[in-house]
Amino acid sequence: MKILALILVILLSSVSIALIVLRDPGYILIAYGLWTVESTLALFALFVLLLLAVLYFSIYFIIHLWRFPSHLKTTVEQQKKQLARRKYIRGLMALAEGRWTESEKYLLSSVDNFEHPLLSYLSAAKAAQQQNNHEKRDQYLRQALKSMPAAEVAVGLTQAELQLEHQQLEQALATLMHLRSIAPRHTYVLKLLKELYSRLYDWQHLKDLLLTLVKQNIIEQEEAKQLEVIIYTQLLKQCIDCQQIDRLIKTWEEVPEYLQQQEHLLLTYTIQLHNCSYDHIAEPLIADYLQQQWSEKLVYVYGFLHGPDLAKQLTQAEEWLQNQPRNAILLLTLGRLCIQQNLLEKAHDYLEASIEALPRAEAYRELGNLLERLNQTELAMEYYRKGLLLATKEISLFDVENEKALIETPTIISNSRTKLELMYSR
Repeated sequence: MKILALILVILLSSVSIALIVLRDPGYILIAYGLWTVESTLALFALFVLLLLAVLYFSIYFIIHLWRFPSHLKTTVEQQKKQLARRKYIRGLMALAEGRWTESEKYLLSSVDNFEHPLLSYLSAAKAAQQQNNHEKRDQYLRQALKSMPAAEVAVGLTQAELQLEHQQLEQALATLMHLRSIAPRHTYVLKLLKELYSRLYDWQHLKDLLLTLVKQNIIEQEEAKQLEVIIYTQLLKQCIDCQQIDRLIKTWEEVPEYLQQQEHLLLTYTIQLHNCSYDHIAEPLIADYLQQQWSEKLVYVYGFLHGPDLAKQLTQAEEWLQNQPRNAILLLTLGRLCIQQNLLEKAHDYLEASIEALPRAEAYRELGNLLERLNQTELAMEYYRKGLLLATKEISLFDVENEKALIETPTIISNSRTKLELMYSR
């Protein structure tokens, strides 16, 4: 529409000028020395316009002719860049399709003319890693950093990811610690550190990192609580040597109060205490917990404890029996507590009741041991035989899926003392 209006204006202007010229073409005289030029004004004006046009196009041609080499260079560079982009894309496609050698070849050939060589080097490093060529991988990462020094965090994160992927955990730790020194609040750096500490079983550093993860909203509160339980559980389990009892108690004191009432943590702690003959600390902790809520696992451990007052301990367990009259684990625990106090007839009744409620191999074994002490050898052998047959069918006392600490049929080993051995699944 605009072009049509412009043409119309030009036509009207031309007609107007033509009518004026026809009415009075004008006259012009130019004299210079012996030379004179006479013409109509209209013809002179046309001549001047043509001269200006020739001058304009001559200058335009000269300028473009002057610029031709640079234009040609720019065109060639653009073509090279387009070719480099195509090679980079082909390299990425080969990388995604698992053609590592071909991917590395295309990515490296795109580096010289690609606008972002950093991306080519980072992708080439991934291709080299898939070929288990760590030396080349690290070389490409160094070249990536050299091509763009400002991208140190990006290059470092890629390096850490690749090191984690190939189980180079110590190298990954060094990389991430460096990244944290230059970007202490970087979310992904902290996430990778969280994963790495877990894989290194470095629970103390993970515990120190947890507060930062929560403050920066990197993990949700619920996940933080679950992670906190895992951390303190593992810290407690690390105190496996009885010479570390002070460290064990100190670790428990560092556990937040609301977590000390968490069954799994209390179970881990009291087992460790028992194995170090610190039953006088474990017994009241379990008793207080069971006053508030029921736990068969803790009741089971309670039967192995030698508290400061065995009679009071037995009385306490018998009070629980009022609300759990047919609980096989509680009856087994009562049987063991009676044996500790040499109340053999009473222990016999509790063990029989436990087997009646739910037959278990260890209940048969305890009853067999008791009958041997009562010189009832033949009957003891019969209970041993039943327990052995039943044991072939039993896998674990508490088969709890996805639980971090799983008590599997504890075994009493008589050394210088009674020790409760518990197997944990990771």
